[in-house]
This record gives sequence, C-alpha cells and structure tokens, in this order.
Amino acid sequence: MNEAIKIGDIVLCQRCAEKTERCHCCGEPLLSNYTFFEGNQAAKYCDKCTARYPRCEDCGAPSGPYGTKLDDGRYLCPDCRRIAYFEPGMVTSIKQKVQSFINYNMGMTINHQFDFSLKGQDFIKRKAKDIHGDINGLFYRRGDDFSIYVLYGLREKDLIRVIAHEISHAWQAENCPKDMSLEDQEGFAQWVAYKALKYFNNDDFAALLTHGDDAYARGLSMMLDIESKGGPKAVFDAVRGDKQ
Repeated sequence: MNEAIKIGDIVLCQRCAEKTERCHCCGEPLLSNYTFFEGNQAAKYCDKCTARYPRCEDCGAPSGPYGTKLDDGRYLCPDCRRIAYFEPGMVTSIKQKVQSFINYNMGMTINHQFDFSLKGQDFIKRKAKDIHGDINGLFYRRGDDFSIYVLYGLREKDLIRVIAHEISHAWQAENCPKDMSLEDQEGFAQWVAYKALKYFNNDDFAALLTHGDDAYARGLSMMLDIESKGGPKAVFDAVRGDKQ
C-alpha cells in the first residue's frame, strides 16, 4: 500500500517521498529551495539548515549539529573535519610535493630557507596586522628570516592552494620590485596556486579562484590573460618588471 506522507504543507506518496533528495545536514526531504557549495551538487542543504548553523570554514556549507568548533573559533562540518590536517607532520608530504612542483614545474627557486608551521587564525591575524578578511596563510619576513604560516584544519586541496600561494610570496620577495601593486602581488601568487591545483587534479577547485571581484580574483584573471597572450614567461616578465 502506497500511503500518503505529509511533509510540512506538502503531501507525497511514499514512493515519491523515498525518491526525493534530502538535505545533507538534517536529512529532511528537499521540497523547495536548496543550496550547494563549491560546486558539489551531491551535497545539498535546505534553507533551514543554511540559516541555522555556522558555516564550515573549509567548504562554506552549514557545519550542522555534529560540526566541530576549533580552538580559534572556526567551525568545520563533519565531512571536512574528517579529512582536515591538524599536525605539522601530516602536512610535510603535501608541502614537499608543492615545493617540488614550484621548483621543477614552475622554475621558481627560492634561495632563503623558510620556517613552516601550522597556526591558528588568531596568531596569523596578529602577524598579518593590516590585512583583513579570512586569512588562511601568511608569508612573513623579518629581515632575512622568512616564515610561512598556514592554518591548521585545512583539507589537502586547501593546503595545496595556500602553500603554493605563500611560497610564491617568498619568491616575490627575492625576485620582484618592492612597489608591486596588490593585484600583481596577489594575482601572481594565485596564478601559481591555480597552476598547482590543476597539476594535482583539482581543476574544479582551481576554477573557483577566478570567481569574485577582490584583488586575488582580479589579479589572477590578469595573469591568466597575460599567459594566454605570451605564455608563462610573459607572466614572470611582468611581475619581475622586465621591459623586454
């Protein structure tokens, strides 16, 4: 017998109710509006959960009733918490493969040694001083001492993006004019991160870097335009200030 099931003001037969997509967070049927994040249509969220729960800092989705609040106040949803990295030793292999990509595939050599560490959001924001917004990593220079700080609790694809971005700033410190515009600085670093993500088979995530209207996205679009006309060498020439 196919009994009728009432969900809110909507009545469905049992067969249709079973076929209806459900909210990835609360499990209730999705009968009207829903939202998905990072292009992942396999995980859809109802309006109620989207409004009710703090957003996951990694994917942007509702953290849900089983989300984790980290020591620095960030929230992670269960899916991201399960694959996030929290210990420096866990990140070593990712850092090494990103460094290798930058050295050998991008031809970018950094002469300075740099310290690398995972830190909380509060620490990075204190070091960043005048930089506002969500900061997932930071290249910090004090004289000839180079340091790179990266947030703990990121997924592998986030780490690839952030590590590539910050190492690029270290390269800029050795190779580029000090009076670079913000769009040139951040655009080049995002360009290297974009290249790294695509190299490590995160094409969809790389494409997300082009979205938005901040200095990062505008700068990346500018670098991609330069590359489309003159190849990677043209990008390096542009950020070095070469007139050739």
